[in-house]
Amino acid sequence: MQRPSKPTLPVPPLGPGAAMSRDETLRPLLDRLSGAPAAVDEDMPGRAVDKVVPDPALRALLLADPALAALLPNVRGTLAFDADAAPFRVGPSTIGLAPGLAASPGALVAAARWAIEVADAADAALPARARRAVLALDHGAALAHALGAADRRAFLAALPGGLHDRLAAVPPAAGAAPLPTALRALRDLVTAPWADAPAADDALPADEAPPELALPLERLLVAGGDGRLRVDAAIGLNRYGTAPRPRPEAIHFSSSTASSISDYGFGLCDALRRRLLRQGLAEGVSAAALRAGLADRVRREIAAVLGLAPGEADAVLAASGTDTELLAVLLALAADGARPLTNVLVAPEETGRGVVLAGEGRYFDDEAATGLPVRKGESAWPGRDIETRAVAIRDAAGGIRPTDAIADEVRREVEGALAAGRRVLLHVVLGSKTGISAPPLEVVEGLCRSAGGRLDVVVDACQLRVSPSLLGSLVRRGWMVQVTGSKFLTGPPFSGALVVPPSLRGRRDAAAALLAAAPAVSRPEDWPSAWRADPRTPNPPASFGALFRWAAALGEACLLHALPPTLHKAAFERFRAALHDRLDASEVLVPLPTPDGHLADLGEEPPGLSAGTIICFTLAVGDAGQGRRASLDECQTLFELLNRDASGLLPDLTPAERRLAARPMHIGQPVALRPDSAGAPTVLRLVVGARFFTIVGYPADGDTEATLASEIGDAVAALDKLELLVRRFARLRPAA
Repeated sequence: MQRPSKPTLPVPPLGPGAAMSRDETLRPLLDRLSGAPAAVDEDMPGRAVDKVVPDPALRALLLADPALAALLPNVRGTLAFDADAAPFRVGPSTIGLAPGLAASPGALVAAARWAIEVADAADAALPARARRAVLALDHGAALAHALGAADRRAFLAALPGGLHDRLAAVPPAAGAAPLPTALRALRDLVTAPWADAPAADDALPADEAPPELALPLERLLVAGGDGRLRVDAAIGLNRYGTAPRPRPEAIHFSSSTASSISDYGFGLCDALRRRLLRQGLAEGVSAAALRAGLADRVRREIAAVLGLAPGEADAVLAASGTDTELLAVLLALAADGARPLTNVLVAPEETGRGVVLAGEGRYFDDEAATGLPVRKGESAWPGRDIETRAVAIRDAAGGIRPTDAIADEVRREVEGALAAGRRVLLHVVLGSKTGISAPPLEVVEGLCRSAGGRLDVVVDACQLRVSPSLLGSLVRRGWMVQVTGSKFLTGPPFSGALVVPPSLRGRRDAAAALLAAAPAVSRPEDWPSAWRADPRTPNPPASFGALFRWAAALGEACLLHALPPTLHKAAFERFRAALHDRLDASEVLVPLPTPDGHLADLGEEPPGLSAGTIICFTLAVGDAGQGRRASLDECQTLFELLNRDASGLLPDLTPAERRLAARPMHIGQPVALRPDSAGAPTVLRLVVGARFFTIVGYPADGDTEATLASEIGDAVAALDKLELLVRRFARLRPAA
């Protein structure tokens, strides 16, 4: 049946984009994160790739790898084919690559990336050059290890003997070339001035070697996490469908779940990695001290995003938003060493899968981000009485409950727990997985006034879809705030932080004791120095991984903040209107109402653009839109098919449909609105994140209008492909 057309609305003017380029906007952040300014062109020169790689044939081969494509603008010299390279040769201003590697593109890319790293080592200050060379050797070994079998054979075959024998097994096996031999072979590939031969020591002192910073950035971006970050080697993606490297072949509207890192975020993080490596070696700074300095600077940047000045808050870093829940429980327990705790969770089914376990003070996985072994469901503090009480924001049919009903239930739970002599930790959700916020802030303020000091408030703003300055004001009220850099900000997963108000600093000693009793919950290094106590159980060395994931997210925040507010609003309104028009025209994609009236729009500054940034819809899997709604399992299958090349599963496609089915498209993962109710539907989500605005606001060709049209076209294409898959789901499901 033809649906009635909507009246045409005026198109808001988009206006100009950013006043500066991306690189110009990001360089000050790089300086702040590294702790030392550098020459403008030292780490992020932002050069045109055709200047870096003048040969079109070589350029095409190198640009086919998204990670290398992101790094090439930051190369100061040029890359070219060189018949004498084996597999590369580093000169004063040119990197030569062996032409024979062109037949094995993966090997060619690995050689180019290793050569870029060796060139950076050759430029190191003389006292640190030998140590930098050892780490450059490790970098090459990691690149070789990541190659597929055929490319790895081609790469190793191109190496001189000392390097071949050393890199043939990772880690080096018995009989491999000794380190001095490998270093001499590496030095022979450098024709630029490289003074004394690299030192012949077999290893660097443990406190001087920052081995993570020597890794390719893809490895660093998944370090210091848990199983959620683990990449499936067969498909190159983690369990949420993202990669720790740029993924330009895919359409990305998944920021309610997770995002693959952007190309400019990848370049920023690698520039930071190389700068920290140079500084640490040149100045003799230990890996632990280097990480501590970076962590302090990341904490300051997170506070600044919320409009908080130094000293107005303490940010505790965490692997994910769910990890911040354990931190909030720890701080609530620290208020009273004996009193039992009731944790009032609002809509845990729309905040995180492990939130209920974490809210009970239990481990939510069998692997902790701290690197210590744990058992899922095991209590972190067995001697403490912790209970959770959940308040739903949707009814049994999946509809949004009235605000007053939610507020009344929250009051009953809080007042009942207080009357029973318990301490209360109350959650406020500012932006659930489907964009709902509850309970109203004035209700929470009233409960705080009447609780006699036995109520702590933690604000779940992990989606970060409200005005950041509002979150800063809530911290000033004495409330804890949970944030992540991996949702709206579109940084790579997982990067979390609990922002703690100064009024809780009196709990520092008790918090340190609780952390010492449960060292798997968090690492002392992730707390501000004033909160730390020496751990009673030795931990593995602290990882840089979460700090670099935050660095990418902070880069997105920096770019977003530099854009005119008028551009944010106009781009968002036009995108949202186009997507709702597309959904309204579909018989199989059924949109959900926007959750108006639930604190959905909490400010004018980005990203306080309303809950409409999460566009939710159900799937009708019957004929002509008359069938039942797709189940959670069916939605998950379609979500995964959408994010891969599905053209081979459908033989009867037209050429246009085949092209559509072949392109990966990543959107927000399925959410069961009430998993405890058979009558509530499961939704998929197409989500606007910070990267949408920065793509529009920093267009490659200067045309913001054309770039916005392209982004809208990509989002519509994602819905087109999903509709194609739904209509053929009966045939697809067995093959999938």
